[in-house]
Amino acid sequence: MNLPLVSINIPVYKVEQYIERCLQSVVNQSYKNIEIILVNDCSPDKSMEVAEDFLKEKTDFKVKYIHHQENSGLSVGRNNGILHSEGKYIYMLDSDDYITPDCIEKLVKTSEATDAEITVGQTICFDSHDGKEKMLFPIQYEKDVLVGNRAIFKEFADGGWPIIAPNKLYRKDFIEKHQLRFVKGLFSQDELWAFHCCLVLERMAFIRDVTYIYYCHGASTIFN
Repeated sequence: MNLPLVSINIPVYKVEQYIERCLQSVVNQSYKNIEIILVNDCSPDKSMEVAEDFLKEKTDFKVKYIHHQENSGLSVGRNNGILHSEGKYIYMLDSDDYITPDCIEKLVKTSEATDAEITVGQTICFDSHDGKEKMLFPIQYEKDVLVGNRAIFKEFADGGWPIIAPNKLYRKDFIEKHQLRFVKGLFSQDELWAFHCCLVLERMAFIRDVTYIYYCHGASTIFN
């Protein structure tokens, strides 16, 4: 069986402390047909040095390094990740977070079975301040598949599915067909990205297993 290629897009900026853990969670995946795309947004620390040193012997994975000429922000980084993705699917992973070993396998299995344009997993937050895990952006919609643009838009408005860009498996042909891109210059890009997606979405799928760990620390977006 030919497993579809999954492009995991990882923007890199000031994550020297976290990037190795993030990449370790990627190379630990039970699903192996993965390409890793690292987008360096002119990180001033040793983030890329750590990443390149960690990945240099991981020959089982195709790795791409994209280097910005100037610091351009997360939106541009994610857009460049999309541009350089060759996979049938795109998965967005923030470089201070990490994923469970079966994350990609479960998302691909569900997406292939349901023909979903976007497949969503559950996310938990690990709070570095108290060491506790908490459910974050839970899936509220009760069924496993959501079909029809009107229904998808209603659930978006009602908070039925999480709007964060990571922890979703996107079909690349869906993104390219509708020319979906993040808007440059926004601090919290995900809300508008999710809105643009739901304007054209026809089929979503959900899994109830936790697949993504959002690491909440002093510099994280949600903390601030």
